[in-house]
Amino acid sequence: MKLRPTPVVYVVQENPRVDVVSAAQWGDLIPLANPYDQVHLNPGRIVSSFRRKLRNYNDSDWLLPLGDPAMIGIAFAVAADMNEGRVNLLKWDRLERHYYPVKISVRGGIEELTT
Repeated sequence: MKLRPTPVVYVVQENPRVDVVSAAQWGDLIPLANPYDQVHLNPGRIVSSFRRKLRNYNDSDWLLPLGDPAMIGIAFAVAADMNEGRVNLLKWDRLERHYYPVKISVRGGIEELTT
């Protein structure tokens, strides 16, 4: 698998009231859905759009789980499908006010990160 020179942070659903700029330290920020997308109106369109946008998702990329929980679930499933069951998440800690990296393999559990 060939990795891109710059990792990507896929923001599941943009929210103009949430500042995610600090996640850019993990890669280029790319939104998967806009704030007005509604999964219940056309779930097939959302899945298709996420599959297209996440087609190159790999071990150097991250999901930022922001927005509608259904969309977060779809993004996670699609990313795992594209990357042999492995997904990297950026989890926000509101007390510490920064993101923690979490690497998950749905085929093998949660990987401990040493940083």
